[in-house]
Amino acid sequence: MTHQGWLRDSKNRWALHFLQVPKAFDNEIYVYIDKWNVSSIGTPEKFIDRRKVALLPAIETWNELVGLGWSIVDKQFGMFA
Repeated sequence: MTHQGWLRDSKNRWALHFLQVPKAFDNEIYVYIDKWNVSSIGTPEKFIDRRKVALLPAIETWNELVGLGWSIVDKQFGMFA
């Protein structure tokens, strides 16, 4: 899955982490989407929640968020700023 990693909203308030889950017992591919609030320096600060989503809806969510101005974070965790 190429749509894996961190997205951050344009106002620096939220970050989402997309992580593909190993194949489940039903042979479906799922993605965990973790929601974090972001500190004033741009790093994930507090874990909010986790959703387990099928692959195609996860890709649709990723694409929609990027289209709405969310940025893809290329740096390692703890190095957002």
